[in-house]
Amino acid sequence: MGYAQYFAVGEYDWTQWVVFGGHAVVAFLFLAGAVNTLNSGGEPLGAGLQATLALLVVGLGLTVARMMGRRE
Repeated sequence: MGYAQYFAVGEYDWTQWVVFGGHAVVAFLFLAGAVNTLNSGGEPLGAGLQATLALLVVGLGLTVARMMGRRE
């Protein structure tokens, strides 16, 4: 089992898409916060932390959606 299985979203069913979509929305909000932090003259470290959290949320969404698909 490699990491590529988590990016194979073509075989998701609708519940997996709902879970991943929810995580993607939250990640988008973190990214919007990072851009807003930079535009308002905030610390680049804070914006970097928010962008890192967005990537972690997307990764969590991919992992949870993949685990939901394991119905054996």
